[in-house]
Amino acid sequence: TDLAEYDAVVLGSPVYHGKLMPEILTFARKNREELEQMPRAIFTVGLMMAAPTKKNVDKSIRAVKPLVDLLHPSDVGLFAGVMYYSKCGFLDKRLMKMMKTTH
Repeated sequence: TDLAEYDAVVLGSPVYHGKLMPEILTFARKNREELEQMPRAIFTVGLMMAAPTKKNVDKSIRAVKPLVDLLHPSDVGLFAGVMYYSKCGFLDKRLMKMMKTTH
């Protein structure tokens, strides 16, 4: 809640269905002035990066673009992460099956 004690910030969000979590954008907007006064970087974690084709990289870049445009970070990382299929809800399991995503 108070960024004054930090020298730098790394913000991250999962990408679900091609979008960042709304909380990260809310946080960034609320704290924009403070964030602009320190070094900052951004990362995302999403299944698209498990197969980093040009198409998937482009989709990941589009997903993170609203946050990049807001904060102009010094660096952006796009990561695949891990998904535990057994913990997914019905809709996500169906989507992964349709997309032929491995688990």
